[in-house]
Amino acid sequence: MPTAIKTSRRTTIPAREKLLRAAAVVFARDGLQAATTRGIAQEAGVNEVTLFRLFETKERLLAEVLKNECLTQQNMMAARTSWTTDLRKDLRAHAKALNTALEKGEAMIRTLIGEARRQPAHAKEIIQNSIRPAREGFIDYLKQACDEGRIRADLNLSAAVDMFTGMLLAGMLRRTSHGITEYPASTYLDTSVEIFVSGITPVTPDRPRRRS
Repeated sequence: MPTAIKTSRRTTIPAREKLLRAAAVVFARDGLQAATTRGIAQEAGVNEVTLFRLFETKERLLAEVLKNECLTQQNMMAARTSWTTDLRKDLRAHAKALNTALEKGEAMIRTLIGEARRQPAHAKEIIQNSIRPAREGFIDYLKQACDEGRIRADLNLSAAVDMFTGMLLAGMLRRTSHGITEYPASTYLDTSVEIFVSGITPVTPDRPRRRS
């Protein structure tokens, strides 16, 4: 029973990684329900028994795929030692990492959006489980900033996090759908950060609204 695939460069890729890559392709191409373990195993070039040995079920494999898709933003949120008290600096870093994760997972994201219309309860559970670690980390960061008086105390931080994430998601989907060329992605990210920070930062006589 094969457990690894050899490449032309004489490197060895574990079957687990091959299956995760193949599953991302098949789920995005065929949809969550139509995708089969046999098709995923064939795409990966491994035995279907290996898939079941490593992941047990298609649902667990999907959960691992989504976890893998979100590693960029989760790792950034976990690296708390790199965060500062500079909201703009921190949120630019977060926006860049989140945008990278969104672009990487574009095909899967579009599949989940489609599944949400056909099977809303199932898709909702999958989406919530996949984004929970990064979302909770972002909320914790803003709570600390709120406790320190660096952002407004009257905000619903969960809603604020969802709004910021939604801006970046909408930007990614629009860029990849419509091919926006008037400005680069970095301009959209910087503008989103500026609008967000301006909205959550207290306005005081010694710290007026920043003008770009």
